[in-house]
Amino acid sequence: MSLKQEQDELWEHLRSENAMVADAPSRKIGMPHATPFSVSFPIEEDGVFTMVEIDIDQVPRFVQGLIDELPRAVALGAKATADLATYDAICKAMGQ
Repeated sequence: MSLKQEQDELWEHLRSENAMVADAPSRKIGMPHATPFSVSFPIEEDGVFTMVEIDIDQVPRFVQGLIDELPRAVALGAKATADLATYDAICKAMGQ
């Protein structure tokens, strides 16, 4: 079995377990799972596959970083949505 086939099987397995964080053709991210001395998760970006490992002692810090950045990410998303709506309104007003 080729490495690509193994990766495809991994993604299919994660889908069947509802263990995908992102599942698009250009970006796939699997949920984390325990490995010896670390927590790891698979990522595929534009066809490039990698397994990210975070040492056990760094996992709480990483998780806290995700939690801390969530409100900022939500605010940035809201601003981007508002900017796009403004742009669309301007284009419509200009007949574009």
